[in-house]
Amino acid sequence: IDNLRRKRINITTTIGLNSLNWMYFPEIVRFFFEKGIKNYMFFALKYQGRMNEGGSKKLAVRLSQAFSRINEVRNFLAEKKIKFPSILHTPPCILPDYIDYLDNCYTKPSTMLLQDGDTFDMNKAHRDLVFKNSCRKCVYYKGCSGFDPEYAKIFGTSEFKPVKVSSS
Repeated sequence: IDNLRRKRINITTTIGLNSLNWMYFPEIVRFFFEKGIKNYMFFALKYQGRMNEGGSKKLAVRLSQAFSRINEVRNFLAEKKIKFPSILHTPPCILPDYIDYLDNCYTKPSTMLLQDGDTFDMNKAHRDLVFKNSCRKCVYYKGCSGFDPEYAKIFGTSEFKPVKVSSS
């Protein structure tokens, strides 16, 4: 980190939350902040490929548990005047207060400009994700990419509940 900073290379750290570190989420962000890092991405595990093999399953953690300290992180970043980062692989029903930061929920059309000049429709970036029947009642259903079916095999689907229109 120090070497990269001396060379004035902009550092972004991706923090993947798992069963071994979720409880230290704010402390991990503070650690990297103290090292001078001000750009972050927060990452929920994807339950595909090697993640489904042997010992890797020990890293599995419920999304609601993994992000249970996110408000502390938001408060810390706000106090330090750091822009809140993207959150990857997390449906809006898990973090409805963070809808603007979720990578797999689109409230408006989203495209990415590729190096070769082509564009990529981000709404089609997440494949093989699924929905519960009740998801159709969610206010974010049209823009949601769904949830990982392999995650559901481990933890079930009880966390995934439709977000209702706010009455306030």
